[in-house]
Amino acid sequence: MPFTTEQRCLFVVRVVISLAVLGCALFIVVSGSYSETRVEWAAGLVGLVIGYWLR
Repeated sequence: MPFTTEQRCLFVVRVVISLAVLGCALFIVVSGSYSETRVEWAAGLVGLVIGYWLR
């Protein structure tokens, strides 16, 4: 059963948003130039995105 155009569009939007959030969060975690509080928030966002896709 093929996907409808609406389902494909929703999937693409979810992937794009996830990649944007993941990219920003990983940059904050890896760069080392941010405060520990921001790094903790960024690590939480990474966990949130991974948890969303593993649900």
